[in-house]
Amino acid sequence: MSVFTLVYSVISLVNLGTTNVPETYWQPAKMKDSFIVNFDREYDLSKIAVYSGVGDLKLQVYYRSEDRTFIPGITVEQKYEDVLRWRDFNLQVTTDAIRVIVDQASGGTINEMVFFEKGNHETPIQISTVTEEMISDGGRGKVQNLFDEQDVGDYAYTYMNSSYFDEIYHPRTAFEHLNRMKPYETTHPPLGKVIMAIGVAIFGMNPFGWRFMGTLFGIIMVPVMYLMGKKIFKKRMYGVIAAFLMTFEFMHFAQTRIGTIDSYPALFVILAYYFMFDYFMSKSYQVGLKKSLIPLLLSGIFWGLGCASKWTAVYAGGGLAVLYFSSLIMEIMDYKKALRAKNKKKRPAWVDGFIKKNVVYTSLCCVIFFVVIPVLIYVASYLPIITLPGDNYNLGYVWENTKGMFGYHSGLVDDHPYASPAYSWPLISKPLAEYFGTNLPPGKISKMYVLGNPAVFWFGIICVFFAIAMAIIKKDKRLLPIVVAFAFQYLPWFMVSRCVFIYHFFTSVPFLILCIVYVLYYLCEYLPEDVGKAYGSKIAAINTYKASQAFVYIYLLINVLLFILFYPAISGMVVDSSYIKLVNWLGIG
Repeated sequence: MSVFTLVYSVISLVNLGTTNVPETYWQPAKMKDSFIVNFDREYDLSKIAVYSGVGDLKLQVYYRSEDRTFIPGITVEQKYEDVLRWRDFNLQVTTDAIRVIVDQASGGTINEMVFFEKGNHETPIQISTVTEEMISDGGRGKVQNLFDEQDVGDYAYTYMNSSYFDEIYHPRTAFEHLNRMKPYETTHPPLGKVIMAIGVAIFGMNPFGWRFMGTLFGIIMVPVMYLMGKKIFKKRMYGVIAAFLMTFEFMHFAQTRIGTIDSYPALFVILAYYFMFDYFMSKSYQVGLKKSLIPLLLSGIFWGLGCASKWTAVYAGGGLAVLYFSSLIMEIMDYKKALRAKNKKKRPAWVDGFIKKNVVYTSLCCVIFFVVIPVLIYVASYLPIITLPGDNYNLGYVWENTKGMFGYHSGLVDDHPYASPAYSWPLISKPLAEYFGTNLPPGKISKMYVLGNPAVFWFGIICVFFAIAMAIIKKDKRLLPIVVAFAFQYLPWFMVSRCVFIYHFFTSVPFLILCIVYVLYYLCEYLPEDVGKAYGSKIAAINTYKASQAFVYIYLLINVLLFILFYPAISGMVVDSSYIKLVNWLGIG
């Protein structure tokens, strides 16, 4: 477990993002606020590189002519899709000073402005002074903050120094939570952004900072999968296999390295089922009432954390309920069987008070664990918002925002070129492109796609059906939590009419992996014995075991080789454009 956790930590943290980006900012208070930038001499300008902050903003840029008047040059406009990234604005003039006038002040911030002369896009023009002409009270930061981090060294847009895909939403909201600003992104509950803000608080408002916590959660998934596999299949080997498959799974890698909120519900859902499995596989009347309540409490807490991070975790509530009531029904059947004993003196002691304690009391506790506590966690996740100044920010906001979220997601019908129906996700028929690199040398590409490892997704489909069949045929109780978890994380998406994407399959992937682990477990633990009995031969059993072991090792090797092959396509690694020919059989282009 430690080895795979360390390996994945290195793989996931390498080239995650830089910490060397402009972070200080200026937030103008009003339109017409203005300032003048004086250079140390006259330059032939070619462009202005701007590192956008958050929010909407529009600036008018003027340049000083030979007669010392300022002439309109360009407009620097910042919209929601432009945040937290480098952008270039062409301004090919000869001048020794620039005037900037705010044309729109909507609470937006800007981090840095860097000027370049013709023929030199590596060394910024030397700034002599910055003069504030008219700066209104009520803004944040100083104008000088736009020119205090000129030496970052890389002014071209890349995923290493800028936001990409949905990072235009969540990191800025994490930043807003930290700085007590009105949050921009309110279509998901706040907890995911609050967790992301921890990374920003530690490492700064930079790509590494806003991606760190999601990546950390992705790293934690590896040992958790080890513990899950070991718990279910009772052998360390199968925990290792579960961790191994998660380590080299493409979607796990891609979705935990981007600064979005998908890592958090995914881990919390795994943990919710991990503890529910404990309860499901035990008998409350054997382990004792108090001890049996502990896994239920932990399951409810983690489910509540998942729901407060993203609503994709809500589906798990149905699966957890199925497992709880299934366990309850089986215990009631045990109770009725015990009551039928002819000799009352031989009835087990736990029968007395069973209904009151193990049924009624436990169910009432579950109302607390799976309703009251999750609601409290959900409401508490709004504290960074409802404690903001203003009449609108109160407990009522939680309910209004929740209604707004439901309306937004249920009514979202926008088309998207990378949208894909739920049935296509295990087939990997439409990977999602999250990043296309620009400003690259000729013949080079840098891309990021979200897709599954074919060795996991394609083989996993077969394994799910096999696990269902074995749960029925062999009545293997431990398979029910795996199958139920997969079903409740995946099947609800077939009923969703809104635009959906392959990454919505992410919370299903851990349980797909566990179905695979079961098949490998069956090949090594059951099949040799079955073959030996069928042929009445120990040699046949031994040979089958050796063949099964070989299959497992070959299968795991295929996972690693595919990860190596697709690594550039899921990491943004700069490679020759000819590389695409190696992976375009999965729709990557």
